[in-house]
Amino acid sequence: MLIGVYTIPTLVTYLGLFCSFSSCMFAFNNKLDIAIVLFIFAGIFDLFDGMIARKLNKTDKEKLFGIQIDTVVDVFSFGVTPIIIGLNIGLNTALDYVIFGIYLVTATMRLAYFNYLVLEKNDDKPVKYYTGLPVTYSALIFPIFYLFKNILNENFDIVLRMVYILVAIFYILKVKVIKPKGIWYLIFFLLAIVASIVTVILL
Repeated sequence: MLIGVYTIPTLVTYLGLFCSFSSCMFAFNNKLDIAIVLFIFAGIFDLFDGMIARKLNKTDKEKLFGIQIDTVVDVFSFGVTPIIIGLNIGLNTALDYVIFGIYLVTATMRLAYFNYLVLEKNDDKPVKYYTGLPVTYSALIFPIFYLFKNILNENFDIVLRMVYILVAIFYILKVKVIKPKGIWYLIFFLLAIVASIVTVILL
């Protein structure tokens, strides 16, 4: 027997993990356009695994495992992967290491807080609002700013550092963020596809 839970939602989660891992590998090999597109697709898979899970009847074990595996994968996909891409884009000073460290801590903290809320309520039903910026949004925010590299030229590094800091702050800022539903899933999917196409063309 194998440990773990094997369901359609967890398979989608693993596909997202594979995309983010591949994104890191391509970033290390200086193929940033492919790395960014794969990062975007990691976000797409993460966007839909929860939606699929809520449409299926799950055992308590499947629910709890789904919560845990999603969080573990998200730490890597949306905590570590943006850092790997940022390093290979050229942010590799001592200041950048501090910024990346803060970013990773806040992303992890936000995910742990989400788990805490779910387990405290003993309820994984969808909510109307998120508390703080969901880490998945990084898969759309960062690729958009990466596209400005050739436009901003020497100011690009400064702007990108500010984006990492602001995103890190919003991860743990106690503000309500409307949770997308219905047509918004399609809108986010289309935005991701457009961002992927533009990335391939411009980078």
